[in-house]
Amino acid sequence: MINSDRENLGIIEAVISRYGNAAEPRDITQQHAQKVNQMMSGSELTLYDKYLQLELLKHQQTMTGLVLHKVAQSLNDDLQDLMEPLNRVNFENRAHQEILKGVLYFVGTREIAGKEPDMGLWASIEQGIAALKGVISSAVS
Repeated sequence: MINSDRENLGIIEAVISRYGNAAEPRDITQQHAQKVNQMMSGSELTLYDKYLQLELLKHQQTMTGLVLHKVAQSLNDDLQDLMEPLNRVNFENRAHQEILKGVLYFVGTREIAGKEPDMGLWASIEQGIAALKGVISSAVS
């Protein structure tokens, strides 16, 4: 994942240089990055908390990329073509989210229950049924 992120950063930097208009991160973004870095390097977060923070960061990156793509679609075709390499970055960040979701299942279950989660076929079916019940319940209410 780290190697992929480094490669994706190169893609993002190439898109920025092609566009020719780099913006500095806002103060709040820089403060958030510093806080997350501080929490990740400290001992106050559990392993589950750290993986959760990483998954949240991946979600934020994916959504930002998708919004930038939508902005480019809304403005003009040249800008949309320029943003095309970001589709790969977005796809990989989304894949990373799915990997981290699996890690969170394992780490979270270990922290809470002290044992491995049931990841078998029947457990997946039960989880799907529970999700479907939630959808139906939400639709009814």
